[in-house]
Amino acid sequence: MVTQNDNSARRVCSRCGNNTQLETHHIKHRANGGGNEPENLKSLCRACHDYQHAKEDILDHIQKNKERKQFYRLKIWQYRLHVLEELNEPETIQRQGYRSWWKDVKTHYMSREVKVFVPPQAQLALGIGGSPGLPLDSEAIKP
Repeated sequence: MVTQNDNSARRVCSRCGNNTQLETHHIKHRANGGGNEPENLKSLCRACHDYQHAKEDILDHIQKNKERKQFYRLKIWQYRLHVLEELNEPETIQRQGYRSWWKDVKTHYMSREVKVFVPPQAQLALGIGGSPGLPLDSEAIKP
């Protein structure tokens, strides 16, 4: 994202507004046929760029587990996404940098009996069912 400041263009992170350690992110990755057209590029600071790729990786795991109807694994990846987003809110990432979901020991291994709470907003974003405010279990997931 380019903003105007005192008649000179300067780049800032399109997620958190930081103006240091900027990198160019391809919205559709070059490996997947994306090009260098301006509409396929956005500026992200290094921390937000790391966050973006981690989030895309988790969303890919979520999609694969939904397709395979692997509900236990799906719950784990949904929880990891929730932790990633909590650790890397734009205001937090400006102060502390990128923090991996892997640093939260609860996301490493989870028992099958664990009920994973997925906030209603995240359930809507993921396109899954479930009652607001209740733990998400495999019966609530609509593949």
